[in-house]
Amino acid sequence: MGSGLKVSLVVLGTVIAFSTGAVAQVPDGAPTAQVLLRRDIAAAIPQLQRTISLQLEGASLDEALQTVAHQAELPITYNDAILPRNRKVWLTASEIRTDEALEEILRDSGLQLLPLASGQVVVVKARAQGGTVSGRVTDAKTSKPIPTVAVFLEGTRWRTSTGEDGAYHLTDVAAATYTLTASRIGYTKQTQSVTVAAGQDVTVDVALSAAATELEQVVVTGTVVPTERKAIPTPISVVSAEDIQRQNLQRVDQLFRGEIPGGVAWDLGPLDYNSLVAVRGASAINTDPSIKTFIDGVEVADPTFIATIDPNSIDRIEITRGPQASTVYGAGALAGVMQIFTKKGRFGLKRPELSGKVSAGSAGGFDGSGSALQTDNAVSLLGGDERTSYNLGGSYRRMGEWVPSYHSTDWNLSAGGQTGQGPFTLSSSARYADKAIDYPWDTRLQSFTFYSKPTYSTYRIRQQTYGVTGSVQATPTWTHAVTIGYDQSYYTTDQTQPQFRTPSDSFLTSTAIHQAKTSLLYHTDLGLRLGNQVAAMVTAGANSEAFDYVFLRNFRATRTTGQLNGTTLLIRTPWTSTGYFGQVQVNLAERLFLTGGLRGERNPNFGTGYGTAWSPRVGVAYVLGSGSASVKLRASYGESIRAPEPGQRDAIATAFEVQVANPTLAPERQRGADAGVELYLRRASFGVTYYNQRAIDLIDFVSVPRPAGDTLPAFQYQNVSRVKNYGWEFEGRFPLGPVQLASTYSIMHSTVAQLPAGYDGDYQVGDQILGIPHASAGVTVTYSPLPQTRLTGGMTWIGHWTETDVLALYGFIFGGQPYRGSGRAYWIEYPAVTKFALGVSQELRNGLEAFVRAENVGNSLRYEQNNYNIPTTRRVTVGANIRY
Repeated sequence: MGSGLKVSLVVLGTVIAFSTGAVAQVPDGAPTAQVLLRRDIAAAIPQLQRTISLQLEGASLDEALQTVAHQAELPITYNDAILPRNRKVWLTASEIRTDEALEEILRDSGLQLLPLASGQVVVVKARAQGGTVSGRVTDAKTSKPIPTVAVFLEGTRWRTSTGEDGAYHLTDVAAATYTLTASRIGYTKQTQSVTVAAGQDVTVDVALSAAATELEQVVVTGTVVPTERKAIPTPISVVSAEDIQRQNLQRVDQLFRGEIPGGVAWDLGPLDYNSLVAVRGASAINTDPSIKTFIDGVEVADPTFIATIDPNSIDRIEITRGPQASTVYGAGALAGVMQIFTKKGRFGLKRPELSGKVSAGSAGGFDGSGSALQTDNAVSLLGGDERTSYNLGGSYRRMGEWVPSYHSTDWNLSAGGQTGQGPFTLSSSARYADKAIDYPWDTRLQSFTFYSKPTYSTYRIRQQTYGVTGSVQATPTWTHAVTIGYDQSYYTTDQTQPQFRTPSDSFLTSTAIHQAKTSLLYHTDLGLRLGNQVAAMVTAGANSEAFDYVFLRNFRATRTTGQLNGTTLLIRTPWTSTGYFGQVQVNLAERLFLTGGLRGERNPNFGTGYGTAWSPRVGVAYVLGSGSASVKLRASYGESIRAPEPGQRDAIATAFEVQVANPTLAPERQRGADAGVELYLRRASFGVTYYNQRAIDLIDFVSVPRPAGDTLPAFQYQNVSRVKNYGWEFEGRFPLGPVQLASTYSIMHSTVAQLPAGYDGDYQVGDQILGIPHASAGVTVTYSPLPQTRLTGGMTWIGHWTETDVLALYGFIFGGQPYRGSGRAYWIEYPAVTKFALGVSQELRNGLEAFVRAENVGNSLRYEQNNYNIPTTRRVTVGANIRY
């Protein structure tokens, strides 16, 4: 060691860690920094200005440094390990300043001097003196600044985003030549070369042109890797945070009420903890419809609970329809995939930004109840520097008693962040949702003894989702990514007091359901250049999931808190599944795009003799035209599976029946194709898709001959039923001056194609599946008469459908009315439902916007799904959005 050993090892370790850890990612060939000593800092150390005499002839670097330290009486600290062993020093000078001598000794050594406020000088590895790159990003046509533009130096850690003034600033950039890129959805990406010299500032202003079409948007759903929409062979919808705020959406499933073609979500009134989302018809006969859902790459354990996801935490949503995405995302994607990406802050902010929403309003009463107060409030804090960004948010909603005995509260907390260090990037997110509902009393049924009193029951749904994604850019064209996630739903129903519908009706019941899924996804992506006009992206990956299901029911109890009594039923079912996939995307001259993939999946709930389930996909897209007018032709085919439920393949005996084992039980499967045309003219677009799919191997509980010597009825789960789904999807966006019009229209045929021999249920071949409407549509209109004023209007239309007349059936079950002979005799056709929404927002000043929103303006009380669901009444909300 040198003469500065008195400095503590802690200080030395801190200095070395700082000096090495701050080394930037520099492309090969970057010049070495020549600034060895910051003179402005060194001026505070008088020993560095002393004059000394040196005669060094072939001395080692260690000897030279000790000589200078001794003559100048200067504490110099360094670690021998960083000194070049073979370096020799020749320096003869009768009078030379200490700082100049040190610079001569260390020149071209790869080391530099770091002066400390204590008067000591530390020798550290050289760190290239950085320059800065800054500028403004503006609209090429209007010259107005564009906020939230991603600006980065390709292949490095230097990235940021523009502020409200369009300005960006990249600091401490190592000297080299880079490619600077600026991109934002809705604009054409711009790249240009920039050379940064040590210690110099470079100004690069960028003018972005509005994207000619939506085809230039970049999405990841359906491909895993970021891909321009023009290359995707399947239809895909993108909903931004601005779209959610403009429509004041309070539930994610509201997107499937006219916003997403081919999708239908029922409004379940006060039972709004649940979501029934059908996309392109039905892929099962006896299962509630849903869409496979991911939050930041983490699969949701139970997608029927997506209503608890806080819309205020969402940055964007991507939805693809049809079974083709199953190749990447696995079992359960029969109807498609919805990916929700939450907010994670913004790079390059000068200060954190605080935003919030405060609102209150009224909900009209139903069946004699008065209007109820509703509130919807949210707050979020986002921030970020050049390397790291974050977002913290929370929301609270409350709905009053618009139905007798009903109240509901919703709490949501969310956090997300991302960071980058050289080739490594890391992002994470977490959310917690807590929804409580006092179950409504349906006074329409109070003439029946069973419904003569309120239920005195409280439903509570608590959800948690945690996810971490890490990626490494191994080379400019090769990346690896891993996502680890956990999602759980905990659902409880507790009866708080006896109903006494009869004098002996004094017992209580409680139910708890816990569903949890732990998931791991790895994929590697390699970009290949196969020629001047040919490129390919090869993806391979694997995933593993562990699912845990627990059901607990306690009945005939006298208390539902503390230590339970009564009779308890407990069921726990854990299982795991694994999948492997590969996918190739080929780009021919930016015109023709080919996609092919294959997935293999194994699940312990398959029949013991089934083996691996394979899910292929193929697709093609072709783009004609350029500039402001283009046409995209696309076609694709894919398959997806749904594993049997635990226990369906096994032999089970009860006191009432025998379930016969089925070792060949296969997963349910949907396979099919779609084809479409998309037209783009400046900012207008129109698309049409035809799809034809078959849901096959659907599982039914079938009566079979009794086992020898058994007298109980025997049944078996078998793959026997089929459903045919086909239809048309239309969507368009049309700017008409200050008016923006968006609309969708869907035609859906979802019919029974096959039933098992001896089937004694209600369906017949050719029947439309219950609860699937024949058509649906939606229209959204935005009008800006003034720059600070926005008017919005929306219409949701759901065509007629067939479902059970639940009120009439309850007349038999609870009211003693004669039975009609079959469940089919209670089917009725429900009339079409049309609902309107209106809104107005006014910017009062920068960062403050007031709004008024009215839902179900006409107060339509037509039933949705079936007449057991209480219709949602008119609702009016007044509030403000605040940003600071």
